[in-house]
Amino acid sequence: MLGAGQSLFCILFFIMATLLSSDLAGNLLYEGDELIMVKQVVVVFIIISLALILMPLMSFVKKHFSLKKEALAEYGALQHRTSRDFHDHWIKNKSDDLVDSVQPSAMAYYSAVYEIVSNMRIVPLDSKTIIVMAVVLLIPFLPLTLTQSSFWDVLKMIGGSLL
Repeated sequence: MLGAGQSLFCILFFIMATLLSSDLAGNLLYEGDELIMVKQVVVVFIIISLALILMPLMSFVKKHFSLKKEALAEYGALQHRTSRDFHDHWIKNKSDDLVDSVQPSAMAYYSAVYEIVSNMRIVPLDSKTIIVMAVVLLIPFLPLTLTQSSFWDVLKMIGGSLL
């Protein structure tokens, strides 16, 4: 998949997130910044990082759209002809030789190919990959929560929100 290679660039942004996190921690501990202000910086950083990582993939959208549109038109016409031939042979002629025929398996193979074409993505990535990249970029910022409260307070807050 084309988008899988692009997600490797997340490593560079992870390094930048680590550097930014250390700078923000210094501001929280020594400059008196508030955690709410840091949250905004973190959210903006993650959004911009994801946009920069995924932007090159957007150049493929137009080509993927036209390829999918063309393939669906061609395979749709082929599906119509294949279904008509299958119907003419097995329903109109009332053939009893279904088990020994190649035609039903050819229909099954065609259906599998058509499903692949119809499931082709216009944008060469999936939401699961984007979510994983966002979580990876968020990891360096997690220790910042410990600058305002203790580890046990954070666990109690998480446990209280889950219950």
